[in-house]
Amino acid sequence: YNRIWNGGETPEHALADQVVDTVTRDGIFATVDVHNSSGKNPHYACINRLENPYVNLGRRFSRTLVYFTRPAEVLSCRFAPYGPSISIESGLPGEPQGVQHVAQFLEECLRGESIPGEAIENPDCDLYHSTVCIRVPRRSTVGFENNGSNLDFCFIENLDLINFSELPENALL
Repeated sequence: YNRIWNGGETPEHALADQVVDTVTRDGIFATVDVHNSSGKNPHYACINRLENPYVNLGRRFSRTLVYFTRPAEVLSCRFAPYGPSISIESGLPGEPQGVQHVAQFLEECLRGESIPGEAIENPDCDLYHSTVCIRVPRRSTVGFENNGSNLDFCFIENLDLINFSELPENALL
């Protein structure tokens, strides 16, 4: 149900619209969409607006921030017009430190009275801008180096290890 938040014709889309109407009726403090990740990534926050409250909320979770506006169907994009809204990525499933980090962050949010609207003087963060999405045709075969001989798309093994790294032009993925 990660891509149902920005319109559509299914019962799930209608339910998402009802949730948004109900939750935003009296205003919201913040919206946090919690995820785990499929790769060995640092914990990071995704923001959909570059305004101070969104950056400040994301920075409360991690010094690593990713700014994106697509896909627009995610919860954080849908709730962004109503107030600070982020998605957080908290590591691989089952890792206790990810669960602890999320719990601590949510407790801090619940205790907070406001999210600062002014710029943090020295935010000490890495801000990435997600601009590209690789779409593989439906019937394509995809894999990694160790089994790449008969694949339509073959990525390097341990691709996740270069996430959040600056790559040279024409880098092999």
